[in-house]
Amino acid sequence: MEEIKMKRINFFIILLCIICGLKANAEIEHLYNFGYPEIPSATSTFYNVCSKDNYLYILTRYGLRTYEIGNNGNPVETSTVFMPHCYSMKKYKDKIYIASVAMNTENHQNTLYEIDISVPDNPVQINTINFNEKNSSGYIDVFNDFIIYRFTAFNTAVTKCYLINRETFTAEEISILAIKSINDSIGYNLSSGCLTDISDADNIETLGYIDLNLYHNNEAIKLYSSINDTTAIFASRNKISFWNIADPENPFFIALYESENSQSYTAPYITDDYKLITASNTKISIIDISNPNSAELITTIEFINNFTAFVISCGDYVYTSDLFYGGFKIFKFENNELNFIKKYGNPCLDRGYCKNNCLINPYRHNHGISIWSVEDPFNPVKIDADFGNDKLKDAKICRDYLTCRSYQDSELYVYDISDINNPELIRTIDLRNFCEIQLHMFKEYIDSGQNYLYIADIYQNRLLKYNIEDGELLLTENLPFGLLDFAFKDDTGYAMYPNYNKRDLLVYPDLADDNFEYILKEEVIDSYKASYLSIEDNFLIAQNHPGDKVIFLDISNPYNPVYQFELADLEYGNSVPVYFKEHVFYNQCFKYNIYNIDSTSSGIIGYDESFDCNAYGISSLIPYSCDGFDYLFVPRREYFEVYKVTFDSENKEENIYELKPLSMSNYPNPFNPETSISFSLPSAGKVNLAVYNTKGQKVKTMTDDVYEKGLHSVIWNGKDETGNAVSSGVYFYRLNLDGKTVKTNKCLLLK
Repeated sequence: MEEIKMKRINFFIILLCIICGLKANAEIEHLYNFGYPEIPSATSTFYNVCSKDNYLYILTRYGLRTYEIGNNGNPVETSTVFMPHCYSMKKYKDKIYIASVAMNTENHQNTLYEIDISVPDNPVQINTINFNEKNSSGYIDVFNDFIIYRFTAFNTAVTKCYLINRETFTAEEISILAIKSINDSIGYNLSSGCLTDISDADNIETLGYIDLNLYHNNEAIKLYSSINDTTAIFASRNKISFWNIADPENPFFIALYESENSQSYTAPYITDDYKLITASNTKISIIDISNPNSAELITTIEFINNFTAFVISCGDYVYTSDLFYGGFKIFKFENNELNFIKKYGNPCLDRGYCKNNCLINPYRHNHGISIWSVEDPFNPVKIDADFGNDKLKDAKICRDYLTCRSYQDSELYVYDISDINNPELIRTIDLRNFCEIQLHMFKEYIDSGQNYLYIADIYQNRLLKYNIEDGELLLTENLPFGLLDFAFKDDTGYAMYPNYNKRDLLVYPDLADDNFEYILKEEVIDSYKASYLSIEDNFLIAQNHPGDKVIFLDISNPYNPVYQFELADLEYGNSVPVYFKEHVFYNQCFKYNIYNIDSTSSGIIGYDESFDCNAYGISSLIPYSCDGFDYLFVPRREYFEVYKVTFDSENKEENIYELKPLSMSNYPNPFNPETSISFSLPSAGKVNLAVYNTKGQKVKTMTDDVYEKGLHSVIWNGKDETGNAVSSGVYFYRLNLDGKTVKTNKCLLLK
């Protein structure tokens, strides 16, 4: 049973399927992750960063990471507590409570974790409790003796509420109780507007009434707190109201402070010496609230952070993070002044490509380009290519060129990447005069002779042609009005237009010769929702947003697109389908559906299997083949996941046993201080077994010797090659048999 559990945890296995005989199958095996940034992006809710003493605690989607504040405010990671599908957290004294959310998966439940941070640099998970509440968000409110844990279902908006005893860590379902704690004994009831005695979970009493709408004009309250337990503080977008609660049955209004700083996404933060720090998308303000009757602005600093996820103070430093983009901005508060220090950490990865054995991924929202050499898929190497601009996004590979754009200066950049280590900027096209509203309404293409750059201006229904050599605009061709989208393949253009409940295609067969006479294909797309076009192999794909209609047209004859098939069983897709080795991979937010495709595929086809990789936040898979093996690189928000995919075609008569991974597991798991790694060989061979960390770095070679057929085991004592104990966390152990990687598992070291 332990081995079965390990397989469920460590691998996403696609089972063989039989449809009218043996068809193409795909077996997916998770190998490892790489590319962790210095600082990850926090999950996108308000209370996902907290601090204690000189330490920051950041909740990612995959666990809690601890950072010690070093010189000049630089965070240095000290430990990680791994947990799946993390959603929100609350700190209360020496404890952190974390909610994880199960999204469309059978392998995870909604779970509440209790983390002890009494030793600040080494948080320890001490309690968990599972809830059978899937597809729902979890929100935590922590009080002196109990926790209120609320679930709201994504699809039905039904809310359930549980009360959890903090001492016994047991839960009972209760009627909806929406209370925010102000201090250890007083809470605020969001439904009634009354103060509440929360000192006894068995006897929650209603106290005096506070009408926040008098001063906050129905705005969302982002902060509930107090000063010295006698003054309650409520903060909305740019207003802070102070209330005397010395007698909680008779609270009264003290004062209102109105800030020029309009908080948009984040809650303000109160320091131990009663300074309130607020952050918007354009500035940070620090306000002295030690005397509610005369709250005073101390300092303000302006900056552009796009979407501020949180603001927090740790020691003399203030940190802000982007809601979507990742990374920190670090400021130092000294002599009543706030000064910008640096930006720290990497932004999120966006959809990428594979070219010349390299992964090329733009970071989201104007943060540059990430390039990794994957010539050895088990040892990716980051390439520090200089693009001369760290504000690039929306990268696209066009033959030997990479096109990018920057929303900062409204220009399209064209780079020669024939030498990926030394990209050369060869042309800049100013798009500002063509479209000042939506720069994403452009599709670019470089012709087969690599002499001309074509830009489809979807917003203004026209096609532009540039000379790459000198950047001269050669011609502008007006397209019929109502253009929805445009796609290019091999000097042929495809324009999509509405036609009542269907879509027409205009096929431009020879753009290279400036031939703009089109072939009309009426109602070839049977969808009134279709609004996006993409090209995969010999397919033109039409899909809508949110991706519940995906149609494939065969363009093996480029001048005559023909309806081939469409994908069934769609709920919500948020990426472009990927066609790889007669399979279509399509993101369904919390899983990837895999469709087997062959020459007989037609009509509406269902997926054969799926693998759960919590695909939310994944822009697209990147397929890659090397040395006869096939891989999938999955760009996460913060790193890459690497999967090995094995295709078994109907004409192969190989022994099915040989296609399966060898048997290998470790026990105990999690472990401390040592674990036994067992492996079974179907035949004798040279075995290399090594342990790696999550960055893909080798920690220790366990064995490199010849073994006979049968069961074997080795002991890992949690130490590296030099005999030093490694830190807590996830590690991967990989078995090579006769020079080929045949199995990779993961284990968890907990101290």
